[in-house]
Amino acid sequence: MTNKDSHISDDLLDAKLAQLKSRRLEPSTDLWPEIHAKLPIKQQVAWWAKPQLAVAASFLVCAISLIYSLQVSQINESLSTELAEIKSAPATVNNSFISPVSYTEIESCSENTQEQVVIRENLAIIEMALAQIRNALKEAPDDPSLNKKLLDLSKQQINLVNRANTIAL
Repeated sequence: MTNKDSHISDDLLDAKLAQLKSRRLEPSTDLWPEIHAKLPIKQQVAWWAKPQLAVAASFLVCAISLIYSLQVSQINESLSTELAEIKSAPATVNNSFISPVSYTEIESCSENTQEQVVIRENLAIIEMALAQIRNALKEAPDDPSLNKKLLDLSKQQINLVNRANTIAL
């Protein structure tokens, strides 16, 4: 087939399409009522209305709740154990969160390097945060999130004091 033949057939197709578009073909009767009558009537039931799914969903929620509560209780036990160990240890440089930090080791160096200044500022911030957490713990002593924050801040403070000691030496 040549390009000229394809051009003629394209023109012929365009003419036929234009003819079809100009005519409006409408069905002689509305067929939808007949089709609708032949369709089976199915009532949709919500998934939660089906007893098997409702029971399965209930068991799933119970299992998730049980797993979550077991994990939370394990975390609380480990936090309270660590916190009790830290509080019961004597106040030393490694457990300096019990008493305010002495800056004598940091200030004993003759020159204040930038790192010493940053450590001093961070220790002051940590001490303020520890004081706030201790006050909050007076109101809610069994709050696991406060105990965890106290433990984390205490560890940070210990790390900073150890870092300051290595700089001072």
